[in-house]
Amino acid sequence: MVTYGPDKAKRNPLDSIDNDKLVGDIESKMALIHGRLHDKNEDLKDLSTIYEGLRKKVYDMSEQNIHRLMTELETGGNIRFEEGKPNDKWFSSCVDLVKSRFNPE
Repeated sequence: MVTYGPDKAKRNPLDSIDNDKLVGDIESKMALIHGRLHDKNEDLKDLSTIYEGLRKKVYDMSEQNIHRLMTELETGGNIRFEEGKPNDKWFSSCVDLVKSRFNPE
């Protein structure tokens, strides 16, 4: 307690604080914090969805590569799989070969 003035009456310095304003400030800050938490939780959900999609793609690609390698192993290397792009030199000749030997019936 602090004493003020000539009569030295004891006063509490917290008496001059507006409690309604203080409560309002705290409530607005809590609402802001809750809003930020909600935004962060939404971001985490989005990241979780992206992670699951990428995990599935990696799993599928690894399964596909395992299948390709097993086929190469089982055929003694007679069948070989490679990723090809239309601008590769060998790609167009392989496409022509497959088209000439393919019978759609």
